[in-house]
Amino acid sequence: MSLKIFKQSLGGGEVSPSMYSRIGDPVTQAGLAKCMNMVVEPQGPVVRRPGFSMVRETKYPDRK
Repeated sequence: MSLKIFKQSLGGGEVSPSMYSRIGDPVTQAGLAKCMNMVVEPQGPVVRRPGFSMVRETKYPDRK
């Protein structure tokens, strides 16, 4: 069973592994260990990062 922790703010951003031992630091408590495909906004919330959208198919779809 995995443990899920709810945080109201992630204003600390992504915290480096060297900061893991600083438990009492408020920045470490407001951060997260790894943030993939997301962007932490300065106000605290995490939103999906902007990506590419398919506009139309290529001329040769079988080629890279």
